[in-house]
Amino acid sequence: MKSLFVKIFILTVCLGQALFGLDLTEEQIGYQEELLGYQWNFSLPVNWTGGSRDNLHVTIPRGYRPLQSEWRTILEFVPENEDGDNWSEIITVTKYIGKRLSATDVTSLIAEGIINQAKDSQILLNSNEDTGRIKKSRLGIMYTYQGRKELILMNYFSGPLDCVGVQYTVRIPENQNIVDVSKKMVDFVETLKLYRMSNP
Repeated sequence: MKSLFVKIFILTVCLGQALFGLDLTEEQIGYQEELLGYQWNFSLPVNWTGGSRDNLHVTIPRGYRPLQSEWRTILEFVPENEDGDNWSEIITVTKYIGKRLSATDVTSLIAEGIINQAKDSQILLNSNEDTGRIKKSRLGIMYTYQGRKELILMNYFSGPLDCVGVQYTVRIPENQNIVDVSKKMVDFVETLKLYRMSNP
């Protein structure tokens, strides 16, 4: 049964990758954070070298609230009626500006931490790509932590200086269909957009 789920999960994520490309547009979103009925929008730098700027645009769905009042490296979002201790799902937006970390460095470090601290860890997806300007890393892991089964899907992007990304983690109730959980996560990932604009 586990083998069947792994195949379904990977198939679902791979299908989602078809929509996860590089959108070239001159629209300037810049560094801005908007709250529109609990919808947050972020434009994060991936590669600002070589005469153009590649950015990752992240939109947090309505119905989520941030756990931190200030954003340094990470900013976490949970459903409105939940908190940092009792959450059913959590979206983490991360930025490493000027740290020269690659996307694969970050996902590998997170995976190592999960495997060392959790039980029954299974890597369901591990995909890396280097386009020349941008390195992409996608990693999915299912594990048990403090008696709770969780599923995490990570997506990180890096240039020579900056690395940014998003993690989506869900605690899986015993009565919940795990395929439905993975589908919801992939649907969110497909809202992430890379776009490029020329330097002024």
